[in-house]
Amino acid sequence: MTDRTLEELILNHDNNYSFLDHNIQEKNSNCLSVSIVVPYFESKQTINQCLKSILDSCGSYKAKKPNWEFEVIVVDDGSVRYPANKTISPDLLKLVKISNISNNIGRFYSRNIGLLAAKNKLVFFIDSDILIYPELVELHTQIHSTLESIEQSAITFCLFNFMEGGSKNIDFDNTNDFRDSCVYQKSWIGTESDTIFAGINYELLKQTQDLKKWPESGKVGPWVLPNMVLGGCFVVNREQAISVNGCSGVFGKYGFEETSLVTKLMVKYQSYLVPITERYAIHIYDKESGIEKHERDLLFQKTHEIYFNKYTKQTLNEAIEKDKEYFKK
Repeated sequence: MTDRTLEELILNHDNNYSFLDHNIQEKNSNCLSVSIVVPYFESKQTINQCLKSILDSCGSYKAKKPNWEFEVIVVDDGSVRYPANKTISPDLLKLVKISNISNNIGRFYSRNIGLLAAKNKLVFFIDSDILIYPELVELHTQIHSTLESIEQSAITFCLFNFMEGGSKNIDFDNTNDFRDSCVYQKSWIGTESDTIFAGINYELLKQTQDLKKWPESGKVGPWVLPNMVLGGCFVVNREQAISVNGCSGVFGKYGFEETSLVTKLMVKYQSYLVPITERYAIHIYDKESGIEKHERDLLFQKTHEIYFNKYTKQTLNEAIEKDKEYFKK
């Protein structure tokens, strides 16, 4: 494996987790402990809703499993106008841990700082503009607990219902996520070779049986498997994520940093990518702390080029070694 590139290995990854019997979850008494890492930057409009949904979901699971352990870590990436420790409501603040970064470095660094601070077996990365449904923590934890009991590794992740800030209709049962259904947009084109996909309709999860039957070519349209995990809500094994030096910082402040972690875990641990689709998390667009669409499109094209033409051309060992500089307190 050492002389093969990340690109070669992810294109040949076996993601057929059909053996996973969801009934095993209920029988499995090994409830893995959880650390939830919430990267934060000026997210005044959404942070309290986000944390309340997280704590409600954790509380729901703990009511069933009283000995289960969890922690919530908010990593403030240099907020100036709305520091986390002043913006989070007092009743929530006393239930979470705050880690402060003096300067705004980027979400990759916030995630890495949270990963290094985490104490528990699993790490949930949940962005501060995400609302989760009450069963979410339990569903993800059960999948990981089941797979660990048979010495298998996974990365579980959510699909989203994208909503404008201020919307009163919180709907966890419907999705407008591109991974469920989409027409490939011209603004998504990362390289000239992807222009042939513009206008094509995709139902990625349906076409691949929830990624279990990913094509042998390693791609569906322009996408490779690691592209299926978006950073807003995904779950990894803490020790495994630390062993590959977390998220890479080569992509800057936006795009593909979570993809780098997913890529390394897939290659090193043959981790299965498992979407949790019983319900959907809410992704709230916050104009105040978010990036404007035209800027996101430009950043996407830049980071797309770095990921496909540079990052995945490395071997696993090269990527882990280079990412070491981004993985420190």
